[in-house]
This record gives sequence, C-alpha cells and structure tokens, in this order.
Amino acid sequence: MTTVKDKNVHCVAVDGVFDDCQDIVKQLFCDTSFNNSGENGEAGGVTLGAVNSINWARILAQIVYYFYGYFRWLDLGANGLQPRKLGDELTFAVPSGNFGNALAGFYARSMGLPIKRIAVCTNDNDILHRFFSSGDYSVSGRAHATLAPAMDITKSSNFERFLFHLVDGDAARLRACMASITETGKLDLGEGDTAPLLAAAADIFVSSRTSDEGIRKVVAKVKTDFQYDICPHTACSVHAALSTFLPNPAKYGEVVCLATAHPGKFAGYDTANTSGAVPPLPAQLRGITALPRRVTAVANSATAVKDLVISTVGHRRFSNQSQVPAGDRSQSAGNSSHAPGGRVFSLAGSFVAGALLSAAVAASIVHFSRRKKV
Repeated sequence: MTTVKDKNVHCVAVDGVFDDCQDIVKQLFCDTSFNNSGENGEAGGVTLGAVNSINWARILAQIVYYFYGYFRWLDLGANGLQPRKLGDELTFAVPSGNFGNALAGFYARSMGLPIKRIAVCTNDNDILHRFFSSGDYSVSGRAHATLAPAMDITKSSNFERFLFHLVDGDAARLRACMASITETGKLDLGEGDTAPLLAAAADIFVSSRTSDEGIRKVVAKVKTDFQYDICPHTACSVHAALSTFLPNPAKYGEVVCLATAHPGKFAGYDTANTSGAVPPLPAQLRGITALPRRVTAVANSATAVKDLVISTVGHRRFSNQSQVPAGDRSQSAGNSSHAPGGRVFSLAGSFVAGALLSAAVAASIVHFSRRKKV
C-alpha cells in the first residue's frame, strides 16, 4: 500500500498500534460533523468507508470460502483420502485477531453448513482465547509485537457482533456489555447470565493460543512433513489443529485450517522458519520492497487524523510527508476515507506489520489428515 504512486492514495502512519487505529476510525465514523457531511456546505464533506471487517461486506465475502472449503473437503474424500458424505461435520481452525474471519464461520454455521466447532486460534495477544476458554474478556494492556502481527490486537472489533447474537439480539443488553468493557476494561455479561451464555458460546467455539516459539516449531514441521510453506498467522491455526484438535477426533472430527497469506510477505518469516529460508514473493510482487514508500506520520489522535484528511481533501499538500526506507515495517489497518476527487487514505499502526494480510485474506485451504499427508 505504501508503494502506490497514485496521487489520490495516502498512507498515514499513526504513532500507535492497530487498536489505536481502529479506535480512531470508529471515532471518525461516529463524528457526523466530519463523516457524511458537506452536502449543504457544512464542515467536513467526506464519506468514510472501511475495507477491513468493520465493513459487513468483508464478512459476507469470507462466509463464502467456508462453503468452498467444506465442499473441497468432501471432494478430497471422494478422491480416496477418506470416505465422506454431505452432512458430515468438521472443525475449522481460524487464525484470529479482529474476529472477522471466525465470525464469518459462525454465520456459515448458522446458515446450515455442517461445522462441528470453530476454533479461534490466537497468538500471545489472547483476549479471544481467554474468553472462549475461561470467560475472561479483559483488556490487559496494549498489544505486543509477535511473529503473527496482523493478530496483534486486544480489542476484537467483530466480537461485538457475536455478542449481539449471544444475547438474543437484545440491543440494550449488548450496549450494557460493551459499556462494561469501556468503563472497567472487562466484559460483564450480567449477574446470573455468565454461565449459560458461556455454555452457549462453547457449543460453537473452542480456542487456542500459540506463542512465537510454537509458531517457529510448526512452520518448520509443516515444511518438513508436507513440503509446504505457511505464514506465521496460518501457523497459529495449524499448531492448534496438530496439538489440540486432531488428537481428539470424537470431539472435533477432522480439521480444516484456514491459511491467510503468502509467507514471503512477512519480514519475520526467516525468524519463524528455523531453516532461515524465506519463500520468494509471487512474481507480481517481486521488487516491491525496494520501491519508494510514501507515508505521512501523524499523532495518535482522531483529531489529528481528521485534520489531515480535511487538509488533503482541500487539496493542500501534506506538510510532513516523507519517504520511508524500504525495510521499515508498517501495517495498513484497512480503513479509508473516500472524498471528492476519489482520495483514499489508509491508516497504519507504527509497529504492527502485515495488515495487507487482513485486507485480502486468501481463500486457500490447508488440510491435514492424521492418516495421509496431503
């Protein structure tokens, strides 16, 4: 994203992390003096959009490849891997940070797809794992950098959407739940309601957590056993499948792991892969890391971002735009502002890398069977 030369595309590096970027975007969405204004001459005059899972269309697209993955799994059975029939259930293991991909699986299951469980697979930033394993949804400080950077999130945006269904679509009850997180840093499901609601969630979701060391080990194992390169995010789902879910077929059935991105995209891959070998980028991306990068630094503030957008929409030049060395790591938060003239802005957290992963999740499926290597 930072190498795009088009004059109407602007990358903004916020002095913070993904959670900060997402908070800023949500604040600006709610600022009606700024968003969807300007029609009658008032200040603002931009229309905000999002290409990450804040946007429901993103979830809608992700639902599709659960169905694709399921029918591909049936095809593998028809090809002699293992007999399967329509209606057989399986577990999907999903690398999870902002919870959009796992939420899409929830909707696919709700639509009738035979999913036994959806495994929410986190890295060390494990707020989702703590909730689904013990009921603890508490924000414990800021996200810290891991080998799976697009999952370095402590406030999972789409979790609110799942809570809406968990409380039977009661908007007032949901509002109280979300207020408890804002006010105390911890989710309060209500006196007497916690146990039944957690039990209902456990009927659908299981979870796991993978450390950087676990990522390193599973990347090497998959390369050795299957001659297949996986990215550090995919490694979180594969680690969970191999260590927790496949050893318990009576409870989880067979497991399909969702892969998320080409492994060569990640600067830390040589650290994750004990062989030290970095897979080459696809041909269309080779040389991209050597291109000049255009990024504008901005303070960690919704006001600062808003002022920058307004000044740019007004065709004033960025005063602090700079060239960023090709080796620097920035992450697109996947959100944009579309203004007159078709301008697009992409927010970036300064230390979290690889968000283009979450902006374009590949519908690739890695299937591991205990009986036969695929």
